[in-house]
Amino acid sequence: MNGTPAGSIALAQARRLAGDFPEALRILDPAIETWPGDAALRATRAVVFLDRGETDRAREDAERALEIDPRCAEAWLVRARLHPEADVARAIEDAGRAIDLDPANVAARVSRGHWRWGAGDRTGAGEDYTAATACAAVDPRSLYYRGLARVALGDDAGAANDLAAAAGQGMSVGNVRWRLAEAKLRLGDGAGAIAEFDRALEAAPGSFALHFARGRAKLGGGDPAGALADFTRATELDPA
Repeated sequence: MNGTPAGSIALAQARRLAGDFPEALRILDPAIETWPGDAALRATRAVVFLDRGETDRAREDAERALEIDPRCAEAWLVRARLHPEADVARAIEDAGRAIDLDPANVAARVSRGHWRWGAGDRTGAGEDYTAATACAAVDPRSLYYRGLARVALGDDAGAANDLAAAAGQGMSVGNVRWRLAEAKLRLGDGAGAIAEFDRALEAAPGSFALHFARGRAKLGGGDPAGALADFTRATELDPA
């Protein structure tokens, strides 16, 4: 635990983005005991619970954060992500509240863009993606989401730059290396894409989808033997 709520949040976020959720919770739990009235701490822990698939605990922390401070943008975004897939309208509404409170929240803009796209609002989605690319991004989370916005807008070169920067700052969640590999493939950098797939598989060696994706990249790059090895491994992991 750091000596301030903000310091604890920064440490926990770094561990979360590196995929070390238990360590993030070890930082946040005592911090919340020390500062139980800090909404941002609760919202940060809610994000970690959401990453771990603990939706009930994520919901509890997000709602408590909003009771403490209804202006907590991160809590509104967590709540948006907790709505069922069939309730896209409420997800869009809650993400909109997060954006109203924090216009530079790249994650909220991209998330709302995805939901708008899924709901058939292509214009609104495009507006959100464009607004996200205009936001400053220096931390890995913002860089990652801005990269996703650029992918959606067809700017693979810009996306590759943002995703590479996010990965370079230690981010491993969100399939960042996989998304970077796909962007490099679209740019014609097959060798670079395979290198990113290699790094992604170091973190998730049991991923059927990653082995299959790397196999396709190898096949397109003129390595049929390597492709066959990946396809074979993929079928071993998921015989169906």
